[in-house]
Amino acid sequence: RFMRLLVDDTDTHRLFMEKNVFGIKRWIIEDRETHQEMIFNGLWYNQEKVVHILRNLDTLAKTY
Repeated sequence: RFMRLLVDDTDTHRLFMEKNVFGIKRWIIEDRETHQEMIFNGLWYNQEKVVHILRNLDTLAKTY
């Protein structure tokens, strides 16, 4: 497993970034309660997009 860098967090989720051996970023959103992970490849997702997804997930979690 690669070292993960905590990029952002909310009340319900955490966002991590790691790089593979080729230097390609991988974004991981982890649910704080269930520890389920959503993984986004850095070739298709930049930090701005993933943070936007993180904020939307947090908003959805607070409405339920």
